[in-house]
Amino acid sequence: IVCTAELRKTTGLRRPSKEDIREAKKIIYEAKSIMMLYNEVGEKGEMASVYYNDKNKPNKQPVLEVKIDKNKYSGMKGRLFYEFIPEMAYFDEALPKAAQTYAQAVNNSLGA
Repeated sequence: IVCTAELRKTTGLRRPSKEDIREAKKIIYEAKSIMMLYNEVGEKGEMASVYYNDKNKPNKQPVLEVKIDKNKYSGMKGRLFYEFIPEMAYFDEALPKAAQTYAQAVNNSLGA
């Protein structure tokens, strides 16, 4: 079963966390997995620091960041990155080198 949840507004100042889920205590306790999705280009537009370039498009292209916040199925936690092609509604998993660049950009924006 997949469930979506409403988040409190973060006003674009930070990435949402599982604590931002409305009615968080019960959902966080009951969930077997919590994945937070974030698209910085969608939130900040041309001010985004996590994006990719396409030689055929002038603007920054969106990267979907999937933060695995809770996972009772395996030990995997962390972030995965997918380059999004909006006109095709298609997500392409970022290559390792690009994923490393995106992770560094996220870490820089988080002050890590």
